[in-house]
Amino acid sequence: MDPYLHWMSLLRITRSIAIPVCAGFLFSGCGLLLSYVFRPCNVEINERYIKASCGLTNGAYFEELLVDSMLEEGIPAKYRILSQFECSYQSDDEIRKEWPNKLYFKKTNDHYVWRADTLDQIRLAAETGYGRDLFKVDTLTGDTIAVNMGYFVFNEASYTSCPVPFKPKTWYFLSIMQPDLLGVYLYVDEHKHFHVYEQESGVSPI
Repeated sequence: MDPYLHWMSLLRITRSIAIPVCAGFLFSGCGLLLSYVFRPCNVEINERYIKASCGLTNGAYFEELLVDSMLEEGIPAKYRILSQFECSYQSDDEIRKEWPNKLYFKKTNDHYVWRADTLDQIRLAAETGYGRDLFKVDTLTGDTIAVNMGYFVFNEASYTSCPVPFKPKTWYFLSIMQPDLLGVYLYVDEHKHFHVYEQESGVSPI
């Protein structure tokens, strides 16, 4: 066989093998990248801190709950909101290059402060599994009125550490203001173990 034809034949064989193999690596690599980008946020909470894989740029907002009934999924269905507390960013003149993915309860967090408050009106919530409906009760008439309740505390008094201790055998609702999470329920059991129940929104985090 002509040497030139021989080498051309080998080149065609090599290309027929290399292209599918390279494409396989490319798509598997893309798959890994996409799974990393679109993976749901993972929230971890214990007595010392709250940590989120998607970051805590917007801080963390908590509500202490008095639960009336439960859903089959093991999270509160109907409940009263007793109090609220949050750790939020305190603006400054610095340009931040890094944002925390962990906020501590019992020690200072740079440029973040804690606030807490009780509610002046009875606030009720009903969990639908796709978010929650919020209501307030008129203390004069007893009427129940649907409300939109933002994730922030109006009380301006601030603290360097969390002013509200976590109570055993108590449910909490919390939000870290991330689009892929509707919210997070936290149950602190009688042994002060923290159980986290995340509610994914189905919305891309980017």
